[in-house]
Amino acid sequence: MRHATHNAQRLSALVACICAALSLLWTVEARAQQDVEITVSASPKVVAPGQVVEYELVARVGGNYDIRVERDPRFGPFRLVGAGSAPSMISRNGQVERSLKVRYQLRAPSEHEIYTIEPPRVRVGTRSFTPNPVSVRVTAPDQVPEPTPPAGARNNVAFLDVKVEPSERDPYLGEQITLIYELYTNARSGGLRASPPDEPALDDFWVEDLSDVVVRQRRTTTLQGQHWNVSGVRGYALFPLEAGELTVEAMTLPLERASLFGPRSQIEIQAEAVSFRVQELPPDAPPGFDRNNVGQWSMTSQLDSRSARVGGTLDYTLRITGVGRASRLQVPTLSDTEAYRVIATADEPQQIRQGTRIHGTREVRFTLMPLKEGPLTLPELTLAYFNPEEGAYKVAKVDARTIHVEPGTLPAASLDDAPMDEVHRGESGQSQFDLLELAEPKIDGELGPARAPAGSVPWWLWLLPLLGLGALALERPLRGAMERRWGPA
Repeated sequence: MRHATHNAQRLSALVACICAALSLLWTVEARAQQDVEITVSASPKVVAPGQVVEYELVARVGGNYDIRVERDPRFGPFRLVGAGSAPSMISRNGQVERSLKVRYQLRAPSEHEIYTIEPPRVRVGTRSFTPNPVSVRVTAPDQVPEPTPPAGARNNVAFLDVKVEPSERDPYLGEQITLIYELYTNARSGGLRASPPDEPALDDFWVEDLSDVVVRQRRTTTLQGQHWNVSGVRGYALFPLEAGELTVEAMTLPLERASLFGPRSQIEIQAEAVSFRVQELPPDAPPGFDRNNVGQWSMTSQLDSRSARVGGTLDYTLRITGVGRASRLQVPTLSDTEAYRVIATADEPQQIRQGTRIHGTREVRFTLMPLKEGPLTLPELTLAYFNPEEGAYKVAKVDARTIHVEPGTLPAASLDDAPMDEVHRGESGQSQFDLLELAEPKIDGELGPARAPAGSVPWWLWLLPLLGLGALALERPLRGAMERRWGPA
């Protein structure tokens, strides 16, 4: 009985110790988790329809505790176009701090309204936290205020901003996306000098550099009551090569700040990475459409004459102009018919930049030879293309044209029918190489019988050997006479 009582006392003491330990652990963790900071933000808070909004979650805790998102924010009518997270852990003087940064990229809806984004639920260690919701107002583009300096602006001195077009919708495959990087410097902070930026990789795009246009753009603006000088840094016209999620990494710009009383200081500013959801072209394309025919195009035709002659030539020119890459267009062509033959084609694309937009022209000139007299009709030609501004397929066309062909004479033989000179090859029984058979030389020509050139030698050439022998015969007596008079050499 005494033994059972003793065991019960030991069991009670063990349970009490376990409870005390658990209570102590919970107290320590709760005290540590009192140093938890969770913030959410949306930028910008006033946007136009289709504009990109960045929703950011930042969670920090003192101690080595796990941080994770239990439930994503509820974005409502905003469409999620990209997301990324960056966990980190820092140890200072034996104290550990962990953090988690999650960034969502959203596309604003088309209706003008004030929307509330419900916050996420974040778990830190054993506890869950729910921050406050944030609101974003969608309004007309002319009601959107100028951007404010981002949190990354160095001491309110400078920051790097990036503008994207189109901003109100997702771009299509093959459509131009314009990126413009601008440097904002505080008007009261002089002596800043920028170095060449660390440019992002653009492997997923066909790239046209717009920097020579962008760097000339300078202006002054006011943000939060402060004056800022804005200057262009880089500009790109990007044409997506594939559909899906594409990302342009952040651009970094080194700055050097001069000082009258000390060494120069170096700082770096960085623009945010930009993500796109490139749309595939819609189905049900019209006949003859090619995936490279993206843009806004028009087409005209021109004949260099209203009449022609059988066997003569006639130039028929197609001119295509519009917005996009003209050199990539698959243009209509002409083929030989019973009435004419296409004897040459010249294709001359030309790229034109209007501001930061890529325009182009394409001239295709067909040189035709009429084959019979009477009316000659050139067929209607069409160019099917996709207009990304309207999100629809379009067809540009030129009407059929008829001219009168007068009687004439066709060339005796065309290039395809011209006789080819045959080269006869003989045999070589020993070397087994084919040898050309050379024709017999022509003896009789238009100027009479051919003669070999005269082979007679001038008479005075025969005296040269005799003169040499005479010089050798006189050489010894002359040398002896010179030695007797002037002595040996």
